Amino acid sequence: MDTGIRPGALRKMKWKHISENTSISKEERKVSKHKKADDFLFCNQHTSQPFSERIWKASLAEVLVESDLGVWGKDDSNNLRKVDVHSGKSITWYSFRHGYITMRLQAGVPIPVIAANTDTSMKYIQNHYFHYRADESTEILSKGRNIRPAEESLRWVGSV
Repeated sequence: MDTGIRPGALRKMKWKHISENTSISKEERKVSKHKKADDFLFCNQHTSQPFSERIWKASLAEVLVESDLGVWGKDDSNNLRKVDVHSGKSITWYSFRHGYITMRLQAGVPIPVIAANTDTSMKYIQNHYFHYRADESTEILSKGRNIRPAEESLRWVGSV
């Protein structure tokens, strides 16, 4: 999910919300039987109903295990998929949005661009996603400055 879309919006997405990618052959684009404008993008192929909360949670569990980010938990069952994530962190579908916004900030994308792309405010990004790290900011803050060795700056002391 390299889009920053909210999980709730992803679940409600319909075919009318996207444009056709003509760079992919028609054979490869056979994704769903249900392609009318008002059909859900992610739906049961027999009933055309949107996936249930259980399906979304189970699919995330499958993704985490298949990508080796976690293992099936001891108390896992087919009724309630349980994954023990290696990092110990709780990973949800929303984690992908958080990761997307954080990585765009680290890549230097301006906050107004990220805010517009993810349909949120600049203030919200600053309060919830921006993690200031001095070690990552030193280079850009020093850009254009003429930094001289300390000995050069301290000659006036006379003992250097």
